[in-house]
Amino acid sequence: MFVDGLKHNLLSVSQMCDQGNKVVFRSNGCVVHELNTGETVIKGIRTQNNLYILKGGQQQCYLRKNDEDWLWHKILGHQSFPQIRKACKFQAVRDLPDISIT
Repeated sequence: MFVDGLKHNLLSVSQMCDQGNKVVFRSNGCVVHELNTGETVIKGIRTQNNLYILKGGQQQCYLRKNDEDWLWHKILGHQSFPQIRKACKFQAVRDLPDISIT
């Protein structure tokens, strides 16, 4: 519902956790902590639309995709990139290119 025409990046909580962080959601906001040090990485606020918007912090990209990768992501109903790679591996979708996760 919030993806079509989105002008901001979405955060993958699972990827943040895989990168050694802890994400805590509360009724008024959220906070991301680095697990080893306990240091706050970034904080966010909760909007009236129940979206959590991050404010400040260090910007980091967990996945790099080209335009074609993102197009396939949208075509396949915003499927996760690991799932798209799996579909490619098993040739489940005709003409689906190999999606790179870096």
